[in-house]
Amino acid sequence: MGEAKVVPEMEVMPAVRSNVEAMTRGEIDIQITTAKAYPRSIEQFRKKALGMATIDEDTAASCVYKIPRDNKMIEGGTVRLAEIVAAAYGNLRVQGRVVSEDERNVTLSGGAWDIENNVLYSVEVRRRITRKDGSRFSDDMVNTTANAGISIAVRNALFRAVPHTYTKEIIEQCKLVARGSAATLGTRRQKALDWFLAEAKIEAKRVFAGLGIRGIEDITIEHLETLQGIRTAIREGELTPEDAFASQLPTTGAAADPVSMVMADLGCTEDEARWIDKAWETLKTPLAGRVVQVKQFKGRLADLKALLVSMLPEQTTTDSEPRKPGRPARKKGERTGEPAGTTAGEAPSVAGSSVAYAKDEMAKLAAENAAIDKEVAEAEKPTPAGKKSGFEF
Repeated sequence: MGEAKVVPEMEVMPAVRSNVEAMTRGEIDIQITTAKAYPRSIEQFRKKALGMATIDEDTAASCVYKIPRDNKMIEGGTVRLAEIVAAAYGNLRVQGRVVSEDERNVTLSGGAWDIENNVLYSVEVRRRITRKDGSRFSDDMVNTTANAGISIAVRNALFRAVPHTYTKEIIEQCKLVARGSAATLGTRRQKALDWFLAEAKIEAKRVFAGLGIRGIEDITIEHLETLQGIRTAIREGELTPEDAFASQLPTTGAAADPVSMVMADLGCTEDEARWIDKAWETLKTPLAGRVVQVKQFKGRLADLKALLVSMLPEQTTTDSEPRKPGRPARKKGERTGEPAGTTAGEAPSVAGSSVAYAKDEMAKLAAENAAIDKEVAEAEKPTPAGKKSGFEF
């Protein structure tokens, strides 16, 4: 018998590579031809994507994430929404892979190619695979981290290939559906706090501080929308429980300290913040009304003072009560005939703003407070027997 001839690898590889390249090129050519023959319909894409993303509250909530950064919320579409968009958009190729791995990090790549328009995006992300003490994750955790990173890289590439003008409407509709109605507000508040405590180990006081409120009764539908986005970000690995609400916590004082909240939001001094807080106490302004005023007058401290001055009663004040700017504490037997906001010999003024302006602002705030009272009243109505809320935080 003759000896078997061993064919060197160098003689085989070029032919194999050539065949693989030819097959890949053929597949791509077929896809391009098909995409040109059957172009996508943007109207059909919108209907299909919206139908899938808003099929129920849970699905809608999983399509939007929110991450607190520098005292503001960054929001966007999640991996789940990217899957829906890819399925509805059509004529699209997406792929993800591991690029490299070292002792501390793993680098992942995601790509999205719009075959019809011949637009290709490729995005790389890095994920840490070490704990805080420097020890490396287990092999299973490394794989889990890599898979999550690939999903995020593919999502980022996809949302570049598909124009934002097509996806922003879907995101807004998902937010509306996920918010539900005020009728189930009480139950949803508690479910939200229960999830953060049980799953993320975040205490309620940190949640309250992050939202800038005092307690559970102050959580609104808008707050629930924010909490849903943060929850989704934690679930998808975009945000760690340790970082959630970290940038929102006050640097000093109690978590629910109204003076610290006013100082942070209005950029005023501590004395000014205490005056505003005492004015609210005197006027018995509810917390919802205070939040509305802080948001409305952000960057306009003088105007907020003018509004409060116009609303304070004309009566003798003590050191424990807020005084109108420029008015000293009255002594026993002192005449009180001077106009509001003036001392003897001074011309009348209202902290840099006209009384007419203050009355106009009062009317606006009255309308806003009425809307808030209506929402709270709707929330306190009992759910009819046998009717489910349809919401799971």
